[in-house]
Order: sequence, then C-alpha cells, then structure tokens
Amino acid sequence: MADEEPVWIQAPLVIRAPYLRWELYRGETLKGVRWAVREQVDGHEFHRLHLAEHPSAAELVEALTPIVGRPIADTLAELAGEAAPSVVST
Repeated sequence: MADEEPVWIQAPLVIRAPYLRWELYRGETLKGVRWAVREQVDGHEFHRLHLAEHPSAAELVEALTPIVGRPIADTLAELAGEAAPSVVST
C-alpha cells in the first residue's frame, strides 16, 4: 500500500472550530501514528505532517504554518492541546 495518503485505522482526532476551514488529524495507520491536516472545503487533499507521535505545540505550529498560515496553525495547535492534551506535549 502506498504511503502517500493517510489510512486511518482508528477514528482520527478531529479539531474543528466554526471560523476555521481546516481539520487536524492524528490517527494510527498501518505504518504507525500519522498526523495530517486537510481543508474542510474539499475534504480530499490531505497534507501529511512529519511529526513525532507526541509533538510539542511548537513543533505542531512549525509543521502547520507553511500549509495554513501562522494564525490558523497557532489556533489548531491550541485546540489540539485542549481536545487531547496527552497527544501534544508542552
């Protein structure tokens, strides 16, 4: 199986806010834990994030910023930490 698209075995962690167009995913794939982000509008294009299983909030922001911009990256990292603090280290 190609490793270009995330294959979610367990339900992903989905971070949503009404003012964001992006969803953040953390899921277990056949090759281990993967992080990805996708635009809610099209729902098809995943952007793989090359992160550790438990990244720091700063690492999450650094990975997200080139894709979604700094304000959204900051917000997604904050929401991820609030929704599932055990998967984002401080």
